[in-house]
Amino acid sequence: MRITCPTCEATYDVPEKLLRPDREVRCARCGGRWLPAPAEPGSPSPEAPEPPATDDITAPPAPAGERPPSFDIFNRTGGLADHGTDDPGARSGQAVWAAWAASLLILAGLGWAGLTYRAQVMHVWPPTERLYALFGLAGDSRSP
Repeated sequence: MRITCPTCEATYDVPEKLLRPDREVRCARCGGRWLPAPAEPGSPSPEAPEPPATDDITAPPAPAGERPPSFDIFNRTGGLADHGTDDPGARSGQAVWAAWAASLLILAGLGWAGLTYRAQVMHVWPPTERLYALFGLAGDSRSP
């Protein structure tokens, strides 16, 4: 089924089985939320088979004061899209800072190990002696 955002006019092809009358959809472009209009009764969807007829075809109304569940159009699992924050970049920003901090800690640890165990490094890998000598760290201690 093709749905169109009433705010920004973005269109999306969404399988009908994922749309329900009581479930809001969210536009990926502008973030607007709306209830999609039901498909016209005379036009069957080629993507999904027609559901079997039942006696009660209306969904129960949402309880008073409670917002119906929303469906994120780009949520691949087809479940509810509740990320717990209004700012989607908040968690990714924290992850980037944590990755930078971890990288700096690893580099600092490698630098400390290179200075502390330089005699052993020069013994095992002789070309590093020139690098340590460049910084004045080679010394005369070549014993492991």
